[in-house]
Parts: sequence; C-alpha cells; structure tokens
Amino acid sequence: MLKKVYSNVINKFSVRIIYKHSTLESSNIGSGVLVKINNNTYYLITAKHNFKLKKDKKYYNVNIDVLKNNLSNISISNDNEVKVCSINQLVYHDDRYDLLIFSIKELSKNTKKLPISTINKTHNPNKQSYYFYGFPDSKGTPSGELKHEGYENREEDKHIFRLEKDKSIDGTELGGFSGSGIFTKDKDNEYNLIGIFTEFGDDHNFYYGIDLDFVLDKSPIFNDFNINQSQYVIYKDGYIEPITVYIEELNIHVAVCPVTIEEYIFFCKSTNNKIPNGNNIKKIKKPIVNINWNKAQEYCQWLTSKTNKHYKLPISKKWESVALQNIPNNNLQNYIVSRDDFKKNPKLVNVGTKKSGNLNLFDMPGNIYEWSNEKIIKGSSFNTSLKNLNICKNESFDSSYSNMNLGFRVVL
Repeated sequence: MLKKVYSNVINKFSVRIIYKHSTLESSNIGSGVLVKINNNTYYLITAKHNFKLKKDKKYYNVNIDVLKNNLSNISISNDNEVKVCSINQLVYHDDRYDLLIFSIKELSKNTKKLPISTINKTHNPNKQSYYFYGFPDSKGTPSGELKHEGYENREEDKHIFRLEKDKSIDGTELGGFSGSGIFTKDKDNEYNLIGIFTEFGDDHNFYYGIDLDFVLDKSPIFNDFNINQSQYVIYKDGYIEPITVYIEELNIHVAVCPVTIEEYIFFCKSTNNKIPNGNNIKKIKKPIVNINWNKAQEYCQWLTSKTNKHYKLPISKKWESVALQNIPNNNLQNYIVSRDDFKKNPKLVNVGTKKSGNLNLFDMPGNIYEWSNEKIIKGSSFNTSLKNLNICKNESFDSSYSNMNLGFRVVL
C-alpha cells in the first residue's frame, strides 16, 4: 500500500466528488484533484465519466449541457466528508477525452493553504514511481504506488498511461478511483501532478490515465497552468509577471521572489539587451545577477509598459520593514540561503529553494543582495554567513556597479 508519508502529501490535493441527479438511482461517487494556480485561481480536475447518467453510457456520451445546468448538484469534500469548495463553472471539456476541469469557489481555509501546483511533463517511466490517492467507498481508500507499463505505440494514444496495479493493493476494483491524480516525485521530494486516472483495464490489473500536458497543450486553459514552469510567476504573451504579496501597512505588493534569469530573458529579447556575464541561461530558475542599478530600473520600466501597472525597485526602508517581518524567529537556515549551506563552494541556488518566510516571500533576505530605489544594496547573499546577517545595513553604490551576488526584486 501507499506509505502514509506519501498519502499525507498527496491527499491534500485529492477530493471526493458526489454528483446527484434526478435520473440517477444513486449518486455518482468519484475522485478529483485540486490545482492551485495562484492565490486567486483554483481548478478541479476529474474524470468525465463521474457524471454519466446511465451505467451503460461511455464518457463521451456525458451530456455536457445537462451537467452545466446541474453544477449545484456536485458536492466536493475531503476524507472526513467536510466541504472543501463549490463549483464555479465548467471551463474545459473535450469529446475526445475522459476529462473535465472546473473552476472552483467558496474555498475552505485548508484549501486556500494548498501549495501552488505544477503539472510536470518531464517524467521518466523507467526511473520514476507513480502515486495516486483517491476517495473511498465501502471498499476503502484507493491509493498506491504504480509502475508505468506504457501503451501501444500509436501516435493517437501517446496521451494514455497504462499503469500496473501494485500487488499489495487489495480488491479487484476500487470505488472512488476515477478522477484521482497521477503524481511523480522529483529529486527534491516534491510531488508533481502529471495526469488523471480514468478507468480500469479489462482484467482490472491495470489502470489507465490521461497525460495532462498532452491533453491541455492545445487548449487556451493551458496558459493558466504552470506546466513545468516556475510557481512564483504568471506566464504572459511576451513577458512574465511576478506573483506578489500585498503588505497592507506599507501599501505595496512585493514580488514573491527576486527576478529570475527566465524573466530577464524576455526583457532582453524585447529590448535588444544582453544577458549579463556569469548568468547561465540554462539555469533559468536562478536569480538574475551581475545587474547594475540602471538595468534594474530599465527592467521595471519595461515591465510597467507591458502590464500597465507601476513596477519599481523597493524603497530601502520599506525593503527593510518587509524583510524583518518575513524572517522567522528561529531556524533561520531553513529560510535563508547563506554560506552556512555550503562546505567549501558557496553558490547561487534556484529561487524558492528554501522555505518562504512569515509573509510567504522567498529569499528575502538570502541568496542574493538586492537593489533598492536609492541605489542602496540590501540583504545578504549565498556568500554571507548567518552570523553576519544585517538586514538594516545600508551600502550605497554607483548606478553602474554590479557583481555576481547582486540582483533585484520588484514591487508594485
């Protein structure tokens, strides 16, 4: 069976779906998986056949118009049958696939605390295990670790997973299985969603599922999902906009992370600038460094022109105030990238490598020094030891100054 430590990670994304309709002798029960895009956007992904009105009907015969008129008859709960959220609207369906996506509303407090989701398309069937967690009927909770067995080598079926059932999972058929997410674990022990389970094989020894990346690639909704991308930004046409946290007492929105190489690349392509020396363009999740104040200001002006919002560098005192609020009282090494993390060779790491602080901001301080609006460098870097951490230190530099420890973060 799926080890409890895995269950505890995956089940917070998993929900029980009950669909009631006047033509049904009893309610349809299935599973779904929640996807958090940002603090304002959540989706529920599930199998279409959870909403069929007759047992002999296949998923492609589900009446979408009837479903749209009965969204209030869908209840979504957790393992304790506590309401998790409500359906807002149906946002994706396709006659070719056993898949539906709903936007959701009226979220519970726990649902709002979900980590931002990533749909991962770089999974390796030969090296990775696959996990799922569904919701129970009388036969118990379907959950487990599966092996990817592949599918027939046909172009039209490349979106299909064929997964062998773990021999330790009891029972020949698990109710509540359909619509549960397929997850893989990466090298950082993070669980990434890659697909949705839809049906059993004829002998019930195999499960079948849909590759979400393949299915959604041609859909407009694909633009919303963080498909193998950073979970700290929003991908737009021609630029990347940072996700921010609003600090009410200072009346500013602070970017969750420093500007990354990935974000800066769009700026360079649009303005004929060059990536500064020392930045590896294959390491796109690392902060952009070796940036002088002039280029940081130019980036803010460019992003402002793209978004029609007012982006700028933070005022030094406001940066201090935010950083001091963001730092926890103890266990600093869990939150701040510093020289203490390395035995010999301090190095820049991806944004968000450490935990976010009290304000849900990453690398503030730590990983890189950051420019402020007054040409004052704030914070600390991967080359600073925690014992030398000084949030309120003010060092002024010429606007053309740059180094390999220095980047910037924007505020709105």
